[in-house]
Order: sequence, then structure tokens, then C-alpha cells
Amino acid sequence: MPEKPIETALRIKEKFEFYMLGLVFTLLALSVQTASFGNHPVADLVELLGWFFLLCSGLFGAWRLEWFAPNYEFLHKLEGYEAVVFQLEQAALTGQTAITAQDTAEELDIQDVISNRRQAVGLLESKIEEVDKKIEFRYMVHRWTFLAGVLALCIARAAPAYPSIVSIWKSAIR
Repeated sequence: MPEKPIETALRIKEKFEFYMLGLVFTLLALSVQTASFGNHPVADLVELLGWFFLLCSGLFGAWRLEWFAPNYEFLHKLEGYEAVVFQLEQAALTGQTAITAQDTAEELDIQDVISNRRQAVGLLESKIEEVDKKIEFRYMVHRWTFLAGVLALCIARAAPAYPSIVSIWKSAIR
């Protein structure tokens, strides 16, 4: 059976998340290995700043990925609870007033069970919302510190060439 569009989207998103995290740490490692300090103090400082931003980006990205599994677990539980509520509501509509608890074989009022499950759904929804906010915040930090790190490294690596570029421009203008 062909993959559903949402499954394709989630698969691509998952691959992109891991690609970006790998890219951040790869750029950090390469910039550390190829660094050359001592000739331009400003470039040295900006290079270190770039390393800091890339390290922050990688850590926030990893911290963000760490919360994906618990979030999916909450979503899975939510689906289960919502399905139970739906089934119980359907049973109540047919006139059923009580259900038997599986673990204790005790008769329970169906409206109490529905109320209890709705409460659990509400708690899970608030927990999912809380986790989603954390994931989104970490994504923003991950993304912007990645961009800042790459920009800082570009500036640091280009800074030593700046004086010769300026002299070439000046001679070309004359």
C-alpha cells in the first residue's frame, strides 16, 4: 500500500532533524580542526563565538530530539483514551448505564468512567501542549544559534582577507 502523505511528511521531517543535528556537529568539528589562531585577534574572537553558537545549537537540537519520544508516547496514550471515551459514549447512547472493570470485575457507572477518561484526556492534552512549547522553543534556539554560528565562522574566516580585498577595491576604483 502506498505511503500516506502525512507519513511521508513525518519521515522527511525526521530525516531532516537528524541531518541538521549531524550538520551542526560536523561543522563544529571541522571548524575546530581547521582553526588558525594568532594573526587576527578579532577573527579569533569571532571564531570562538562561532564555536560557542554551534555548540549551543547542537546541544539544544539534541535536547529537543530527546523530547520527541515522550511526546509521541503522550500522543499515543491520548488516542487510546479518546477511543475509549468514544466507545463509552456510544455505549451510553444505546442505554448502557454500567460497565464492568476488567481488573476488579466491579460494576462502574458509565458516566463516571466517561468523566474520568475525559479528565485524563484533558491532562494529557495539557501535557502535550507543554512539551510542544518546550520543543518549539528549543527548535528556535537550535535554528538561530546554528545560523549565528555559521555566520560567525564565515566572518572569522573571511576577516584575514579583508585588508587585501579593500586594497584591491581601492586600486580598481582609481
